[in-house]
Amino acid sequence: MGGAEPQDGPQERYFERRQVREAIAWAEEGGIAVHRNFDHYHGTRSARGFVMTRPFLHVIGLRPVLAEWAEARGIPPQAIQPEKRRRVAHIDVFGDFALQLLARFDPVEAATASFRLFTRVGSQLYARLSAGVLEDPELLALAATAPAGQPPPNLLFAAVHYLLLRGASHPLARLYPSLNGGRDLGEDALPAFRDFCLRHREQIEALLQERTVQTNEVARSSALQPGFAVVARRAQRPLALLEIGASAGLNLLGDRYCVAYGDRLLGDPHSAVRIDCRLKGDLRPPLETAPIAWRLGVDRNPIDVTDAEQALWLRALVWPDQPWRAELLLAAIRVAQEDPAEVLRGDALDLLPEIIARVPADTALCLYSSFTLYQLGPSQRATLDRIVERAADSRPVHRLELEWHPGEKPYLELESFGDGPRRRVRLASAHDHGAWLEWLDRDSATV
Repeated sequence: MGGAEPQDGPQERYFERRQVREAIAWAEEGGIAVHRNFDHYHGTRSARGFVMTRPFLHVIGLRPVLAEWAEARGIPPQAIQPEKRRRVAHIDVFGDFALQLLARFDPVEAATASFRLFTRVGSQLYARLSAGVLEDPELLALAATAPAGQPPPNLLFAAVHYLLLRGASHPLARLYPSLNGGRDLGEDALPAFRDFCLRHREQIEALLQERTVQTNEVARSSALQPGFAVVARRAQRPLALLEIGASAGLNLLGDRYCVAYGDRLLGDPHSAVRIDCRLKGDLRPPLETAPIAWRLGVDRNPIDVTDAEQALWLRALVWPDQPWRAELLLAAIRVAQEDPAEVLRGDALDLLPEIIARVPADTALCLYSSFTLYQLGPSQRATLDRIVERAADSRPVHRLELEWHPGEKPYLELESFGDGPRRRVRLASAHDHGAWLEWLDRDSATV
């Protein structure tokens, strides 16, 4: 799911920070002006006091024209704000939607914004490489060939890692802990990384076009499984799991893993997949394994774990200096190879109504996602909301989301439809790779 927003309607044009007069003039002529607000996103502090880490744009137009543009993208009319002393109005656009919009006009600038974010990720190797890429126009241009809607750093780093894992001979391999026995040699990997990228440019460009970023972070089951337990408690019946953006479907199999919260275990205690998760805060999550009667995933490009090349691509998406994540992934792949979860190929927004109609009636439908919805634009989110609301006319639907929130931690949130009053509960905050969990909902917590 995800991708660029629709480009129909009034003609759009992109303007740099200092081209405000040109942007206003274009808007006054009936066009849509996409105006960049800041010269540098990373660390820029806005007039309202918050620090910018992702693109922040003004979309400017005559109010009727802007209303048409907004409606086509599912943006509510109340988002339209007047421009002082001018005929035009504007919409503040930020986050991943702004990044996708920016990528249409200036892919290199969009890639630059993404690499600035990557200088702060948990991988020391990739953070250092990202800082180097930001200073290298040739590498930035290579990364910018990634399709709109795909994060250039993740895709470029995965393409390089994939080629190395396949056996490409190059000095860079000895600097990757995933290929040198787990050692951090402390050397600057940027010169070797740059040389590798330029020597293998054609292969990398092909991978950027053919592949997508779709990790299966198995340790996220440490947050999802307690969420499923809450749903099962509410519904008092077995669950039907339906995952949006399932990739290889590994998190559909979380009940076959063992999650260890200190000395307390959830799932199969004999599983070869053991996830260690540190609990934070005073509350404890429910630690009973939810009964699952039916499970299915949907993904635009599902991964077949029985295909060695596809499984290797999943492996390449794991950061090379975090070998424990790779070991966990490989263990989960082996579990899935014995009895994989079914994952349908297609756009969830197209397939969900038909799928929901065939979910067994004696189950509790739990529609869930993990780090997927941020890829959707406003109109796609609105469509998903309508699908869930329509489905709730005929059966209760429980919507569980483990998603990133701009400027905040990831949160696990549950919203129930069609079974009493509609309610949305923030159950927990979680580490994006499942390392810790802080339960926040007192009503569902256990002693």
